[in-house]
Amino acid sequence: MDPLLPPPDDPATPVREWTSDAGYVARVSRVLVRQAFWTRRMLVVVAAVLLAVVGLLVVADFDPVAVLVGLVAGLLVVVVLPAVLGWQMRRQFGRAIPPGSVFRAAVTSDALWVDGPLGSSSTSYAAYRAVTRREDVVVLQHRHGRMLAALPAALFPGADLDLLQQHIEAAGPGAGTAVRTS
Repeated sequence: MDPLLPPPDDPATPVREWTSDAGYVARVSRVLVRQAFWTRRMLVVVAAVLLAVVGLLVVADFDPVAVLVGLVAGLLVVVVLPAVLGWQMRRQFGRAIPPGSVFRAAVTSDALWVDGPLGSSSTSYAAYRAVTRREDVVVLQHRHGRMLAALPAALFPGADLDLLQQHIEAAGPGAGTAVRTS
């Protein structure tokens, strides 16, 4: 196993630290499900399912079986799928991130350094497309693919989150946009 990456050497770069509480895993799971599941693509899928249900009802002259099939399909897409995804995330994260886990992060001039219960990394800002703050979680969207990384917002107080956003925006040609919301 590789040794953990040491924190940045520059004394001008603050290393923030935060300890997880009992509800952290549930909050992260809720935020990630919302961020990953309710995308434009997913809204198009939900709209398509609803249109298919309405079409099925019109073609079937409101046959009770067709209504039931449509309701079950809509329920699966809109309620059950995100609930199952959230439950699986809470279960997996709960094993890896018990209460009392320590997270550390530093916004350096060329990379985001992170150390936590899942390991250590120093990732170039060019690897990220966007940063979003939702509740007390900061979500980093990777540039390639749909992968998301979630970190405690306490690691990025006001100026640090702004600096992180600036680094991601300036990461190079085609760097995309960084968004900060609350």
